[in-house]
Amino acid sequence: MYVTSAYLLYYSDKPHPSKGLREVTDYCSRNTMQLVYGCNATAHHIIQGSIHINPQEECLMEQLVIANHIIINKGNIPTFISSNRKEVTDLTLGTDKILVPSA
Repeated sequence: MYVTSAYLLYYSDKPHPSKGLREVTDYCSRNTMQLVYGCNATAHHIIQGSIHINPQEECLMEQLVIANHIIINKGNIPTFISSNRKEVTDLTLGTDKILVPSA
């Protein structure tokens, strides 16, 4: 199992997730390793309890589908609160088999 963390820039002209996170994801996939990563995603999506979807989240969700990863978070308690909105930006993500106990 590989455990890591990531911070995805809110304002970035580069696609999410970051190159480093994609490299870790690819490494774990090639070596059939389970992966768990905590992520300050700065991304908003209705799937995680946000009120809208931003471009960063579209890219992150696309990457989750491509890599067969899942959102491990339970519930939708906001982790970012400002005067005009509440968002769930801190995510725990992982490979799709991470929650399945090994035999």
